[in-house]
Amino acid sequence: MEKSVIQRYMPNPLLYKGKKFDFRSYMFIACMNPFTVFFNEGYVRVSLSDYTLENYGTADGKVTHLTNNSV
Repeated sequence: MEKSVIQRYMPNPLLYKGKKFDFRSYMFIACMNPFTVFFNEGYVRVSLSDYTLENYGTADGKVTHLTNNSV
């Protein structure tokens, strides 16, 4: 049996100015007693093109559907 990934693509994602985005923030809990937390504000990544399902699965769709900076 081949390995595969099955997932549902979100048809109506939350958009920022018409573009897909994601944000990452990091928190490290160093101790529970006393409660000690280290927090990094993180960052936001935004796709290059306005969101549309018309170009999904094409080469142009990479800049619409991915927020990865290595596209």
